[in-house]
Amino acid sequence: MSGITYGAISYTAWKEEGKNRFLLQNALSVAGIENSKDFQMRREAVIANKYNLTSVTARILNGDGGAWIKQVVDDSTIFQLDPFHRNKAITSLVHDPKASDKIKGLINEGKIDDMFSFLRMYIDSIDDSEETSNAEELYSYPKNNEDGLLDYRIQEPCLPDSLAGFVYRNLGTMENHNSLIIARRMKHNHTTWSKKGANNMAKILAAKFSGSLNETVHDIFAHDLTNNNTENPLKRRTRTSCGRIAKREGKGYEYPVKGSFTPVQGPLRGTWANISGINGT
Repeated sequence: MSGITYGAISYTAWKEEGKNRFLLQNALSVAGIENSKDFQMRREAVIANKYNLTSVTARILNGDGGAWIKQVVDDSTIFQLDPFHRNKAITSLVHDPKASDKIKGLINEGKIDDMFSFLRMYIDSIDDSEETSNAEELYSYPKNNEDGLLDYRIQEPCLPDSLAGFVYRNLGTMENHNSLIIARRMKHNHTTWSKKGANNMAKILAAKFSGSLNETVHDIFAHDLTNNNTENPLKRRTRTSCGRIAKREGKGYEYPVKGSFTPVQGPLRGTWANISGINGT
């Protein structure tokens, strides 16, 4: 599989459920393998379908600084450079722990000009060419995202008061949710994916997280019925021309064409018929 998997998480608030325990409210996920422009359009459409944007008084965008992320529909959106990616870049490109901590501290204190001045002095003091190159790269990263270095609560001190039980917290849930929603299912488990298959699975996992999977599947069936396609979508097969199949490809491996399905005995009806169709019986 080749291609970039884009992902986004959107939510309206953090609700305190217990001591140091918070849950995202009205959360949704959007994911897929497509060009950034198409993903942006789909992301905005999903968000507009989920929330009443006319009543939104503040919209915060947290991202790793990629150019595509900042291409927002609403110009009033507040951008914040994701703290995880920011700190990861500092740690990986500045190997002096004291200098690294100093840079992070100045950013956290909101002293952005002092941070750039310190980083420039640090670059000028390095003799090693590789370390100098790394530090120059780090200088460019926050410089290109200078508008998002400050915490969003500092950028916009007049945010609306949070409702009872809800709080403003640090952003940065995307990296964790990428792992929870997509990576655990699609990576590091010896699976390989076609681009189409990976795109479909990413969308399914995002819909499952958002609580819209059942509705999405229902809409697919409803669309087929509306267009007089009575064939069960779960039983469809991709038909390949025999001429396109190689007669011999190495020694090959005789994979089973279908597995057993123990619970199914006798006539197949309803959901069991659909599952049987997936199973290949």
